[in-house]
Amino acid sequence: DSEAGVANADAAYYKDLDVYLAKMAELREELDSALSFGCVRTSMMLTRYPGAGARYARHLDATPEQTGDVRRLTAVYYMNPDWKVENGGCLRVYVPAELADRVAAEFGTEGGGAAGGSGEHPEGLRPLDIEPRLDRLVLFASGWLEHEVLPSHAERSAITTW
Repeated sequence: DSEAGVANADAAYYKDLDVYLAKMAELREELDSALSFGCVRTSMMLTRYPGAGARYARHLDATPEQTGDVRRLTAVYYMNPDWKVENGGCLRVYVPAELADRVAAEFGTEGGGAAGGSGEHPEGLRPLDIEPRLDRLVLFASGWLEHEVLPSHAERSAITTW
């Protein structure tokens, strides 16, 4: 994959990115107000997977061993127009089986773009796949939700904010 850092000062040049940054600032303020989230700093990463099976292995965005300014919330915003299931590139998250069942029942394999992955895992977690469709925002706890990017067979772009 490709990564590029973008400083806040550069955002005005990219109108859509500027809108995204403003929306993320609003979300941060709402979380702080409603949940006393206490976020004092954010970081952002732009990623582009070129296709050809590019992927990112299973991981956590933060670990219990980390101290100080630790990532607590991950926000992934997808910028992929006309995404097709056969393109692959899903975000696979590992959730308790009961949650995977509830999501699959509500969204199925159509419409919501989330479907239960196959198989039970030893940790009692089940994979749940989320398609990287245009304008989809996925939020999750950085320190406990293991996730990966499955092989992508088309160019795939996202902005990740912590």
